[in-house]
Amino acid sequence: MNYNEFTFGNKFFIQINGTAMCTNTACIYATIYYSYHEETVVMKHKSVKFYRHLIDDAFVVYKDEGNNF
Repeated sequence: MNYNEFTFGNKFFIQINGTAMCTNTACIYATIYYSYHEETVVMKHKSVKFYRHLIDDAFVVYKDEGNNF
C-alpha cells in the first residue's frame, strides 16, 4: 500500500502508513487484529459473561464487581 492519495475537502493527502480504507486488505487486517484482541484481552476478563461481535460492532454483558472494567 504505497502512495495512497486522497482528498478531503479542498486538501490533498498522501497516506504514508497503514492500509487504505475501503480495500479488501483493510477488512482482512482489521479482522485479524480484532480476533487477536478478543483472544488476548476481552476473553481474559473473568467479569465478561456474554460476548458477541459482528464486523465492527460488539455486544458485551459483564458483571460489575467494582474492578473498574
